[in-house]
Amino acid sequence: MQASQNERGSIHPNAGLSRNLHQLLASLSKPTVCGFEGYCYAAGAELALACDLRIASETSTIGLPEVKRGMGANFASVILQRLIPRAIALEMLYTGDPITSAQALKCGLVNRVVPAGQANNEALKLAQSLTKNSPGSLRRIKAMSIKTQSMGLHEGLHLDASPDPYSSEDRQEGIAAFLEKRTPEWKNK
Repeated sequence: MQASQNERGSIHPNAGLSRNLHQLLASLSKPTVCGFEGYCYAAGAELALACDLRIASETSTIGLPEVKRGMGANFASVILQRLIPRAIALEMLYTGDPITSAQALKCGLVNRVVPAGQANNEALKLAQSLTKNSPGSLRRIKAMSIKTQSMGLHEGLHLDASPDPYSSEDRQEGIAAFLEKRTPEWKNK
């Protein structure tokens, strides 16, 4: 991934392809899941932060060493404190020191910690389990999550983000399948 350069040749990672990739991943209408093994640092850590759900192996560490290299961790500087307590986020960003997967789990940065060698398989299993749910409901939840991040509670509760699962065919199917004790057949309508 290449960052854009200005006329002086300075590299600016908050522009160009790398910025667009992080923003695209963070704003996709569908849930995103990642798994990581070993070292998850710098741009790799920022890609993990752009995902909705993260699974790490018990031997993983995650860090943002940009401050030790004279760089800015632009994406992480914005998103990290939205994911974990601000003091922990700032310590990670200010020191550039990594945290273990156990620490990441404790502060809510990762959803699960699994045995070494299993993170990617577990991430795939989790992603596959999400596909069993209503696509419209997943899109609605993701849209509400993104659009209400900077809103107050009252404003967020009154936001009408689409799609509207409450009047969908999938809602009727979900209820019928539950009552009939069968797997729903989603039509995404």
